[in-house]
Amino acid sequence: MREFFRESIPEDFSDGYVTVTKGDFLNGPITAVTLRRNDELDLVFELTLDGWSKEKPQRYPAGAVRAADEKIEFSHAAGWVGVAHGVIERGVRSHSNRVGQSETVETYSARSVEIDLQRQVQPSFVIEWVLNLPSGFIWSEPTRYKLIETFTKSVGTGDAEIRMSSSSEAGGGNKALHLRISRIDLYVMRSDDRSKNDKDAGQIVYRTYIDQAFRDKVRACLSFVLGSPIVYLGHTDYCSEWVPTFMKSVDAFSLDGAAFRLNDLPPYPINDSKYGNIINPKLVSDLVNALFDKFDDIKFNELSWSYWYAMSAPLHVAAIQLGSLIEQLQKNSNKITKTSAKVLDDETWSSLNSTILCWLKAANIHSDIRPILEGKISSLNQAPQNLALKRLLDALRLKVSDTEMKAWKHRNRAAHGGSLDNPIEIILNSKILRLLFHRLLAGVTGCSDRYIDYYNLGHPVRMLKDEVPGR
Repeated sequence: MREFFRESIPEDFSDGYVTVTKGDFLNGPITAVTLRRNDELDLVFELTLDGWSKEKPQRYPAGAVRAADEKIEFSHAAGWVGVAHGVIERGVRSHSNRVGQSETVETYSARSVEIDLQRQVQPSFVIEWVLNLPSGFIWSEPTRYKLIETFTKSVGTGDAEIRMSSSSEAGGGNKALHLRISRIDLYVMRSDDRSKNDKDAGQIVYRTYIDQAFRDKVRACLSFVLGSPIVYLGHTDYCSEWVPTFMKSVDAFSLDGAAFRLNDLPPYPINDSKYGNIINPKLVSDLVNALFDKFDDIKFNELSWSYWYAMSAPLHVAAIQLGSLIEQLQKNSNKITKTSAKVLDDETWSSLNSTILCWLKAANIHSDIRPILEGKISSLNQAPQNLALKRLLDALRLKVSDTEMKAWKHRNRAAHGGSLDNPIEIILNSKILRLLFHRLLAGVTGCSDRYIDYYNLGHPVRMLKDEVPGR
């Protein structure tokens, strides 16, 4: 049953029956293969060869920028075949083993590892293996399983034998969340495997087979709604009889570990206040569906990356990244909100621009200066960010406070060499900019009519149209 609890590819490489069938830069016959995840969740191979290490010709000059497209192919005595993609050599060491024979261990990292179990059946279900599921809420859906372990020990023989035995039984609890996204049923489940329950491990189980692109979108939206970046390890496809058919593990992206240090802070309410911290699956489904529907229109994949980098940024530059994030949302949502990024309409600007260019041609200006002025003139009709933000807020009918505008005004202070002597003000400005993004995103997508105010004490829930008041 281990395949229902956790990612199993590293274990599948540890039984001693894996053979390397092809490698882009291997030195000789491989006698042993192991695969593990290191502390940074990278996929690390160790390949053992007989003899001392041999000098390899340099494949790429130092400093070369390239795509890591090398791969290593494997087979197993049980019949499955595997391939590691994006393989990079990380080191080599030689030593004498226990019987005095020399052997070399070559270490590689891989972007992804796939196993095709060679079962000629169509997949019917998918389980994604993830980390960093939020732990500050009560999950509403029950998970039911029964796991019985029996331990027996005996000593002696015949009538003098002593047999000692004990058994333990474990079962499930409320550890799941049932969602329906774009008419697809899925369950987000916390891990039941106590031995692997570090870093808030869990699974996302799809009731039908669905492609990677769909699942990536769901995971990005779900991470934002739950207020915690879900770390994706890989997935397993299952047939209708729940027999695995295909497995894939990836080099996990965790913002260099920063994802595990962030607090769980959902941008919008996901629980009924009268029930405390119990997650309301309908609220979560509605939020995720609204973001999912506008995913491509607002380029939410890019926004999601920028958002989590901003959340994990050092204090003195967080406001810069949050300001950039808001500007990114403005540009991506212009078609939806019908707001203009220009000061004047095209007809008025065309007339004015023609007049300015005619004057410029007639003016006695040095030839080196003329193209500089022409470049500046071409950007005159670009609306300044304060005007662009005001237009977007007006279009979405969102009020804005002086506190919010002050934080917006100071967002790029550090980028231009400025600084604030008061670190408390830096922290509070970043909180304000984060809430401004939450409000704008909800206004553009219609995902929520409320937001959680993480700026003011007690974290009150406010109507989306209402500004963030000063403290």
